Amino acid sequence: MGPSMPVAMCGTAGRASPEPVGPADGRLRENKPLGGTMHKTVSGEPYRITDSPWFWGLLFALVGLVGMGLIAPKYAVRQRQIESRYLGRQQAAEERARRQAGLPAIDLADSASSREEVAPRQIVPLWTLATGAALAALACGTMLLKEWQHAQR
Repeated sequence: MGPSMPVAMCGTAGRASPEPVGPADGRLRENKPLGGTMHKTVSGEPYRITDSPWFWGLLFALVGLVGMGLIAPKYAVRQRQIESRYLGRQQAAEERARRQAGLPAIDLADSASSREEVAPRQIVPLWTLATGAALAALACGTMLLKEWQHAQR
C-alpha cells in the first residue's frame, strides 16, 4: 500500500483499515459480474439493488398499498365510528355556544339525524393515503430504474 492510496475508515474512533479503497487517482473500479455487463461502484463491489434506498422506499410503499387493501373493509367501519363521534361532538359544541350566547336551547335528541344525512361520504377516505403511497412507489421505482440503468453503463 503506497502513501498516496486512500484508506477506508472503520469504527467510530477513526482508525484506518489497511485495505485500500480505490486507485490513487480516485477513479471507479470496474467489476465484471456473471451477467457480463460492467458495473461501476466506488468500492469495486458489483451493484446490488438492495443497497439502494430507492429499493427500500419502493418496497415500503408497495407493502403499504397491500396492507391498505387488506384493511380497507375494517378501516371503513372504524372510520365511520370515529367520524360519527366527531360530528356528535361538533353538534354538542354548537349547542353549548348557542346556550352561552343566550339563545334558546335545542334538544339534541330531537334534532338528531342519521349519519348518512349529515355526512354521506367519509371525511377522510382511504384512497387519499393509497394515492400518496402509489405516488411514492412510482417515484421510488422511477429513481431505482434510473440508478440501475446508470450502474449498467
